[in-house]
Amino acid sequence: MVCHYCGHTESKPKLCPKCGSKYISGFKAGTEKVEEMIQKEFPGIRTLRMDADTTSKKGDYENIITKFKDGEADVLIGTQMIVKGHDFPKVTFVGILAADMSLNDHDFRSCERTFQLLTQAAGRSGRGDLPGKVIIQTYQPDHYAVLLSKEQDYEGFFEKEIAYRRVLDYPPAGHMLNLLLSSPNQKNLEASANALKHKLSDAPKNLLVMGPKDAGISKIQDVYRKEVFIKARKMESLVAIKDELEAFMLENSLFRNIQSQFDFDL
Repeated sequence: MVCHYCGHTESKPKLCPKCGSKYISGFKAGTEKVEEMIQKEFPGIRTLRMDADTTSKKGDYENIITKFKDGEADVLIGTQMIVKGHDFPKVTFVGILAADMSLNDHDFRSCERTFQLLTQAAGRSGRGDLPGKVIIQTYQPDHYAVLLSKEQDYEGFFEKEIAYRRVLDYPPAGHMLNLLLSSPNQKNLEASANALKHKLSDAPKNLLVMGPKDAGISKIQDVYRKEVFIKARKMESLVAIKDELEAFMLENSLFRNIQSQFDFDL
């Protein structure tokens, strides 16, 4: 197994590292694997693949799109980059594999992004005179983001999603500040995170503080990352705590070699 962020490699485990079960397997859903399976299932079919590997050079992206539009391939296989802004009048079928993977993203907008992706992908089919068909492969067929994208029901999705956001004070119902701390020195990062945690222990009661904790992707290119989330009903409260934290970090030598980044409602 290879990490695409830092290059770290490990042998594939034979037992689940959490429960010890032997029923563990890899999830092979990359574009190359999909292309290989399609060609095996339908011998002689012409395929084009669009992903980071096939579009690394200038002009590759446009070249693949042109070839597909000109009928030089029967099937276009790709990542999210193929679902937006393209008009293929002869496309009559769209298959979306592992459609709910994005539901597990480390982000409160994961349902919104899943709905957007599915509706955009489904919209590539049947754009011309020929009727279209869409098949969505999912492990969560009853999830509202999947069900409502199938119906292209934007208003229904908004009603479900905004109710969830209001209960948990997520934007736009509330506001959120994200502070990302990063450093190539793990010990320095831990020390600065502990200092920040102590500082935030006296935060006003109208703020909900989560962290510091390891970021969703805790290490990229040998740089360690931690993050803090702070929620509040009013933006003014977040602006005030952001200014206070900035001043604290400027005055504290622990943060001298720590990179920090503040984001609102992201």
